[in-house]
Amino acid sequence: MANTLNLRPSERRLLVGVGLVLFVVVNIWFVWPHFGDLRKVRSQRATALAKLKLYKDEIGKKAEREAEVKRLESSTAGAHPQDQAIELLRAIQKQASGHSVSITGNSRQMTRTNEFFLEQSQNITTVSGELELLEFLYDLGSGNSTIRVRDLSVRPDPQRYKLSTNIKLVSSYRLETPAGKAGPRPRPTAKKK
Repeated sequence: MANTLNLRPSERRLLVGVGLVLFVVVNIWFVWPHFGDLRKVRSQRATALAKLKLYKDEIGKKAEREAEVKRLESSTAGAHPQDQAIELLRAIQKQASGHSVSITGNSRQMTRTNEFFLEQSQNITTVSGELELLEFLYDLGSGNSTIRVRDLSVRPDPQRYKLSTNIKLVSSYRLETPAGKAGPRPRPTAKKK
């Protein structure tokens, strides 16, 4: 078989030079942008392993979490809506008197329900100093309390010595099923006339 490329030495050098330039351009275009990929993959792997360890640690605490859920469920169970409304107002008044917060007005309590919870809300108007208000709100929501602040508006009182506030406090209670366990209530069906 005869050699089909009969090139002169200058043509061979030109062909090798063009091939070398083409090789460099292809490497710059396709290979060099991927030099940092190994570092990125190692970083993503380290992040994924850290997340996996976190998830495994949380799965290991399953029994502890279930015990905490049972304890919290038992702390809010048992009271009727009327008793819960009275208890909410008592808790608010007790904390207010303990922190020198004057309740100057309150509105009628509102009750809302969904499938799992009964929600009592109480609007109150108070007059107090800054520190007393902060301690009152902090202690109201601390511990096993289910009371939280939904809305809060603060302004100086007319004499500008104290703060006048309008606060909407909300407390949620678990609904009871007929068997005494918390869970979804059956949906009411429409009665035929």
